[in-house]
Amino acid sequence: ANLGAALQTGGDAAGALEAYREALRLSPDLPEVHNNLARLHQETGNPDAAIEELRRATAGRPANLPLPLPLRRALLSLLVTAGRSAEAEAEAFGIARTAPEDAELCFGIAALFLQGGWRDQALPYVRKAIRLAPDMPRNWIAFAEALRDAAPPEPDESLRADLLTALGRPEVEGAGLGRAIAGVLMASPILRHLAALPEDGGPALDDASRTLLADGSLAGLAEDPLLLAHLRAVPVCDPVLERAMTRLRRVLLLALTGPGLPDRPAWRALCAAIAEQCFLNEYVFAETDGEFQVLAVLVRAAEAALDRNEQPPAVLVALLGAYRPLYRWERAGALQALSWPEEIAGLLNRQVSEPLAEAAIQAELPTLTAISNPVSVGGR
Repeated sequence: ANLGAALQTGGDAAGALEAYREALRLSPDLPEVHNNLARLHQETGNPDAAIEELRRATAGRPANLPLPLPLRRALLSLLVTAGRSAEAEAEAFGIARTAPEDAELCFGIAALFLQGGWRDQALPYVRKAIRLAPDMPRNWIAFAEALRDAAPPEPDESLRADLLTALGRPEVEGAGLGRAIAGVLMASPILRHLAALPEDGGPALDDASRTLLADGSLAGLAEDPLLLAHLRAVPVCDPVLERAMTRLRRVLLLALTGPGLPDRPAWRALCAAIAEQCFLNEYVFAETDGEFQVLAVLVRAAEAALDRNEQPPAVLVALLGAYRPLYRWERAGALQALSWPEEIAGLLNRQVSEPLAEAAIQAELPTLTAISNPVSVGGR
């Protein structure tokens, strides 16, 4: 065995192969020799032989003395690389059974699947790792990688909770979770109904939108924590969810000037979240002529309230921010001087305070002067 290792290190593959086979003839139960022989087959471009070598090592051992874990991981890695999915999944399941409460083991299995590009197979193992070690940052990074730009196969409440937690984790890049979140959210019949609403450019609510407001359907959206977190943190990338949000924004705007929109915390939170989403996506949601007309009316209403030293309704301010960045409004300073609920204060911070602070910093940056020296001009 030692001779084989030395020959393998020295690049003598044929000599190493002969030495390993002689070692196994003398003592068949040598896991390290099977492992070295498998690595030799892999290095010489024969992964199937490497797999079969580790299979032989497993077959020759008693049931109460399974192959050591490092060798089983090596076998799983080879199976993933070779694209033998059914065998890989069976081997992963067997490895996980050896220590079902070991988060490190679950993460290792998920990492091997992710390295092979098998995200669907990695997801259950990384989610189990999260359950066992929820404070481990790399588990959440692997979770985001397993769901990157992919819709979840079977959305459920526990996945919804994991996605909500992931959006709040500093190590997770939320943009990669957009499609997975959309897949969970679009299980809602209300959002599907909104997405299916016909295009209407008028300045008044249609009957279908009035029904949604009257039967309380939209109130559930106002209390959906995953929807609110998604709107605040990550630009919507799913076209169906984008259409639903575009219709929802229109319904809320026209409701404010029509049947009215109660100034309750849930509605304020929803309107403010939509405004933050629109600020994030640079106002890509389509806008009809009717919305443009109503928006002008709301701007005048807000200005009139400020002229009377009155505070405009919070939902009105939020919906203004859902159509135009508030820092561009000349009365933005007057809004900042007032006391607002938490969700509106956060919106004003993002849409007014931060952009104005950035503009002030930009104004202080030195301006480059034109190059006029003849030698410099000639050099250019």
